[in-house]
Amino acid sequence: MVRGRNTVREQILQAPARIERRRREAKRRMVLGGLAVVGVIVLVLGLSWVLHRSTLRIQTVVVSGAQVLDQHEVASFAQETLAGNDLYLFPKDSAFIYSDAALIKALMQKFPRIATVQLTLKGLTELDVTITERVPAALWCGEAYQSQPNATPCYFLDEKGMVFATAPKFSGNAYLVLYGALSSTSSLPGAPLPFGQTFLSSGEFASVMQFAVTAGALLTPAAAYIVVPGARSLVLSQGAYILMSLGQDLASLSQSLTAAVNAKRAEGKHDLATDLDYIDLRIADTASKVYFKFKN
Repeated sequence: MVRGRNTVREQILQAPARIERRRREAKRRMVLGGLAVVGVIVLVLGLSWVLHRSTLRIQTVVVSGAQVLDQHEVASFAQETLAGNDLYLFPKDSAFIYSDAALIKALMQKFPRIATVQLTLKGLTELDVTITERVPAALWCGEAYQSQPNATPCYFLDEKGMVFATAPKFSGNAYLVLYGALSSTSSLPGAPLPFGQTFLSSGEFASVMQFAVTAGALLTPAAAYIVVPGARSLVLSQGAYILMSLGQDLASLSQSLTAAVNAKRAEGKHDLATDLDYIDLRIADTASKVYFKFKN
């Protein structure tokens, strides 16, 4: 019993010392934590000061590869994109921390005509921007067919069927004109529509272009390709057209068309360049029949 009372008495007597030790330990941790925070702040501010030195920042942007685009406009936009600071501390144009991906994305959104961008630092103050431009493959002039394409705004499509630039007015058949709905999504998020939208998938677009070449070589140059719900047609330069259904394989239709046109031409009864009204290929793949309609 006496020993228990002594133990309690000792604990009571030692309590102030334990409290004091805990207080000193807490104070020490606070001091160390404060020093760590100050150290981080000093390090960050020092790094910010170093990165703001002009000898470590991109001062010049040089653009090459532009064919239609104004290289000075592209360079100015790149410099504007690199202006300012990240987190209010670190310059975006620092040769060490500038973002390749962000700059490339911004350039392609601003200039949809750009197909590829390559960035190369020369030293620490010059950034070389090498671009390639998309090449027009066809025109898209809206969803509804117009006998006069210039009646509505038209846009250039690249070899994958993507809208990338507003087209000037054309006369003649410089490009195949496409009509129909574009994709609901854009491959260039942030760019104003219809830029970045596509006409069919890239594979379907390539098939359409090849079919147009085949038909043009057999008959007269292709002028327009029209897609409407459930059907599609190819309009030739002299006004005749070729009817097809959606879902038909264009490679197979090309073979059927070639065989049918050659057979019809061998008959010698009509001038296909002037007398043709339309060709119906809608059952060419299922019933192996191609129907010709002539004006006379």
